Amino acid sequence: MRICLIAILITVVAGCSRVPRPETSSRRDWNSTLAEARQFVKGGDYRSADRLLTQFSERNSGSREGREILFWRALYRLDPNNKSGSLAAGISGLDAYTAADSTGWYVQEAGVLKRTAVVAEVQRLTTASPASGPRDPQPRSREEEMIALREELARKTTELEKANAELERIKRRLANPVR
Repeated sequence: MRICLIAILITVVAGCSRVPRPETSSRRDWNSTLAEARQFVKGGDYRSADRLLTQFSERNSGSREGREILFWRALYRLDPNNKSGSLAAGISGLDAYTAADSTGWYVQEAGVLKRTAVVAEVQRLTTASPASGPRDPQPRSREEEMIALREELARKTTELEKANAELERIKRRLANPVR
């Protein structure tokens, strides 16, 4: 009876404990690739980061990690510091990521980033072409026009700062995933 109780206890304890799985070579490659890409980005070399991520994706096509690289490429395309990136390219990359795997590790974050990027792109486009916007029925004096433009610039600057703060928060969260 006592031996039976001890055997049951050992079985329960063993069943509840977690044995760490050894890191696979593709997982090690994933971690080192992301770390190296972050270093390139930190140094402002977005082209090298994109090339590195693309090579990883090609080597690991069909794997979970290979699909997740789409997210990181899109994220770096959205970065305002990336001179070769753009909002449109980032949005397209996020669409490709969510289309490739709806159960991806960063699907929710991709949704937030896409919505933020779409708002920023719409604002950029409406600011870039003021002729297409509604005109005031009453012509303004030059001074009134300058005041209105300064107020609009202050609003847009505040919105842009909020969007950049949100992007930085997301970048920090993604750089240190809890998963």
